[in-house]
Amino acid sequence: TVKSFAPIFSQKNQTLVTNIEVDGTTLEADRDRLVQVLANLLSNASKYSPAGKTITLKAWAREGVMCVEVCDQGIGIKPADVAHLFTPFFRSEDPSARQVPGTGLGLAIVKNIIELHGGQVTVSSAPGEGSKFSFKIPGVLAAA
Repeated sequence: TVKSFAPIFSQKNQTLVTNIEVDGTTLEADRDRLVQVLANLLSNASKYSPAGKTITLKAWAREGVMCVEVCDQGIGIKPADVAHLFTPFFRSEDPSARQVPGTGLGLAIVKNIIELHGGQVTVSSAPGEGSKFSFKIPGVLAAA
């Protein structure tokens, strides 16, 4: 998934920093759906971050749980909008967010997939300070 996004980040002169500590880890999950989750989160991070900014992807496994974070240096999200982010078809009225094309389905799909895996997804954000989307999924069978 990370490699497939290289051209997208390159086009906006963005840097993707990865800190993935899952060597030797096996997760019982739907691989294709988790790729879809990562693709949605990385796509949003790029779309809502200006050119030249850094996006960070972290992943680790602890105590039977896979943890993943996607952090950006983008426009951020107003507190009033955070509560609605995972609602199908929700689009912020913020003009800077409205400039970015989308249907408002990506994060609803992310939440649905993660919850179907028995996990949870969270977001922390502030206008002008970027966003951090995190998810945790139980089902790690082995860890290094």
